[in-house]
Amino acid sequence: MTDGLGNSPVQKIDDNDPGDETQRNFRYQHAYGVILLIACLVKKQPYQAIWCEQHEDFLAELTSEEFDAIQVKTKRPENGDWELTDDAIEKTLSRFVGLYINFNEKIKNYMIVSNAEFMTCVLDIQDQKKLGRSPVRFIEAIKKALDISNITEPFKTTFDALAKKIGCTDDQLYYVLCRVHLVKGPERESFDAIIAHEHLPIIPECNGFSPSRLNGLRDELIQKVYAASSLQVDNPLRHLFVPDSEVSPIVSAKRIPVSVVIECINQPEDIVFRYQFVNSSLNLGHPHNHEGVLEEKFNKAGLQNQYQTMERRTLSTEQRLIELAYKEPDNFPTILGQVESIVKGECDEAELECRTNRVSDLAIYGEAMLNNVLLRLKVIAEKKPESVFNEPYESLVGTAGLLTENCSVWWGEKFELQGKKQ
Repeated sequence: MTDGLGNSPVQKIDDNDPGDETQRNFRYQHAYGVILLIACLVKKQPYQAIWCEQHEDFLAELTSEEFDAIQVKTKRPENGDWELTDDAIEKTLSRFVGLYINFNEKIKNYMIVSNAEFMTCVLDIQDQKKLGRSPVRFIEAIKKALDISNITEPFKTTFDALAKKIGCTDDQLYYVLCRVHLVKGPERESFDAIIAHEHLPIIPECNGFSPSRLNGLRDELIQKVYAASSLQVDNPLRHLFVPDSEVSPIVSAKRIPVSVVIECINQPEDIVFRYQFVNSSLNLGHPHNHEGVLEEKFNKAGLQNQYQTMERRTLSTEQRLIELAYKEPDNFPTILGQVESIVKGECDEAELECRTNRVSDLAIYGEAMLNNVLLRLKVIAEKKPESVFNEPYESLVGTAGLLTENCSVWWGEKFELQGKKQ
């Protein structure tokens, strides 16, 4: 219990723990990949496919030998517009130069996409140093010059300083800058809604889709980009020798053809909700750091008669998950993360419902919560098995036991454990 809202730990965002903001930034990047795919499908961009986290955030495939390189940068708008001397911008331009050195003219264009604005200012501004730091005006001046010798001040001074900092020749930097494009992406706070309700509806096949279906389609496409951005590979050829003349299955898994959008659209209407990937909190196959916690929690919550059954399901589920990890090592992190997230969410909702409905502060609601959780997990196993990769009901219940052991789930008010630390 708290003394009031002012003392509640769930009243506002913890600014000292930016983990959620980092996850949102990754989702923003993956979401921009979806925007690219949609634009390609409706012929607004000339790409055949996108390659995710292959030398750049995205390589947009023009032909099998020509690409555009795209770097996605996120920033809190309240921190001001991007300036050319910002470390993130300088590092991005340095990466672009490196791509040119390694692949020459196979990279046709270089794009920096951001939720934040790029600083601009009038050309006759008195503060010439500020003008020289404007990415918009600097790129304009570079493209307007016929060659390096025609770059005007204060942009020539900026150009010289940038070439020195990157450690490249003037010709290399000039070639790249002439092909750099600055793109304002959607707002970081609203990009999910923008993709679902502005970008997807321009696809003729999405005409008449309900808002919930558009949201589901967006999430499925973002999941596709996430998977391609990771090292998740399900091609069995990855275990075989691949000649140097062929593309490795590990690399080819990073390619998403535009046709993926239509494939997702043509899926059954009830697209599975996927949690964004997070590392699992479950430590499978290792000595339990919370030995006796399950029994202690069940006893405290008035669930003594249910303990033995839950313990057996917990141990059996752990063994099942370990076997699955050996059977599907590449897919297992995604499977475990999804199952854990689904079960944890159901436990949290059941706990909230029981806490809200209890008759007094001292009332024990463990039995009601367990019954609520069991009913919820049975519905998922029977009605939505695809959302948990067809894991059976017993396995979902056992996962709730594992989450209880690692103190992610409680069956009543938290208390000081007598055994291991919480």
